[in-house]
Amino acid sequence: MIEIGRLFFGKFLDPQEILLMNGREIPGRGAGNSSRAGGPIRRATLLRVITYGFVVSLFFESHTFPFLRVSDTVTRNLGILLIAAFAVLVVLKKRQVGLAGSDLKWFVTFIVIVTLEEIYRFLTLDSVQAEASWRHFFSYVQVLAMYFVFRSITRDPRALRGVLITYFLLLAGAATMTNLGIARVVVETAGGRVGVAGINLNQMAFLYAGLVVCVFSGFLGRWPRIGWRDLVLLAVGFPVVIALAKTASRGGAFALLLGLAITLFVRLKVKKLPAYLLVVPLLIAGVAFVAVSSPVMKNRIESTIVGGDTGGRGPINRGVIRMIEEKPLVGWGASYVADLGRIIGENGKRAAHNTYLQLLVSFGIFATAALLVGIFLTILGLWRRRSSVWEGTWFAVVTMMMGFGIVGHLGYNKHFWIFLALSPNIGLMAFALPRRLSFRSHRLGNGIRQPARVPSTAEATAYNRDTAKKQDAMGILGPLQPQAPTKIEQ
Repeated sequence: MIEIGRLFFGKFLDPQEILLMNGREIPGRGAGNSSRAGGPIRRATLLRVITYGFVVSLFFESHTFPFLRVSDTVTRNLGILLIAAFAVLVVLKKRQVGLAGSDLKWFVTFIVIVTLEEIYRFLTLDSVQAEASWRHFFSYVQVLAMYFVFRSITRDPRALRGVLITYFLLLAGAATMTNLGIARVVVETAGGRVGVAGINLNQMAFLYAGLVVCVFSGFLGRWPRIGWRDLVLLAVGFPVVIALAKTASRGGAFALLLGLAITLFVRLKVKKLPAYLLVVPLLIAGVAFVAVSSPVMKNRIESTIVGGDTGGRGPINRGVIRMIEEKPLVGWGASYVADLGRIIGENGKRAAHNTYLQLLVSFGIFATAALLVGIFLTILGLWRRRSSVWEGTWFAVVTMMMGFGIVGHLGYNKHFWIFLALSPNIGLMAFALPRRLSFRSHRLGNGIRQPARVPSTAEATAYNRDTAKKQDAMGILGPLQPQAPTKIEQ
């Protein structure tokens, strides 16, 4: 049955997801789908292509192009195009939007509260301050709109798979170019830190850490059903670790250690002990390499541990806490950076460098609490479905991301909100079928046909029901499905 599931639904599929696809209920999980958000929904090809283009543009977000008239970056233009395409192809055509989940109402509550706060600031501040506040607030409007759009679009398993593959290829390519030192692509700062031109080094290190955690967690989650592709993916993790070391990001190193520790905790099972004996020594060697191989990374870690150097975060944190004490309920708005620089006695703007303090100083206690409750429910849903390869992996990634928020400001970071948007739908990777949608006569054996396209919800339900009947008749799932006692047994 496992082999049939692999041929049907791709490489990364565990036996429980195969049973769910065939309408069988696993104790503690719903039947028919491993995702809390519901079953798969088809999205237009154009919408998916724009989505992939937007993800690619995030790696060139700092580059400006003078020939663009709507806005100054490709990311903003593609973001506007993506929202417009979503409105036309989904909302106006009355397609199923597919937004559901207990966490969703808390994100909506956050939007309502911060909007009311901005209206209050607009009415009470002078025109210059109000304009600055609305301009910074628009950054949150963008990422929140992207959150709902990505959450809806990735209800299509093909879109979900495409987004993940796009991230993988971009990060693997960026790591390769960093290690090769390709000119005009790789830059070195005055402090000796190396990364891809135009991308924040701490953000790049965080993304590298996320990719390593995904590869490591997927390898442990699939053990012992390991194939050559799993080994290739595991090998890809080593150049990514080297590229992370070259960024010399202490936050990235912290995120990597945290993500790997969470993965080991989630995947800890007695039957996976051989995998631990194989991978953990490599893991320890890799972490030691990160700490020692890069002299810049080594010096920065030593300065933090021995000298207490935190990159100026001490005065920043004290200044932010002072600002929160002054306006605990409504905050200072998204334009707090200018006031923070003035309070700590520095010229120019300073960011909080802490996601939780950033939210508190920007929007106050109530809005921050609503957002954190929504994120907690998102993580809780992943934790409850952690036995799945994909959802257990994504639990480690999202939890690692929230830990990274202690040393970085992610409030309006687009990668942060995209990862949150993928969380309720990540279980739909089990539905990532081939592109074309027609039931051909290709047979796997015993009369079981292979679908060559993604069926609609009704088609999938009927097909799974018929397939389950055939499998019952062949006795494939006999031991896994309780049978009613016969008259003789009674």
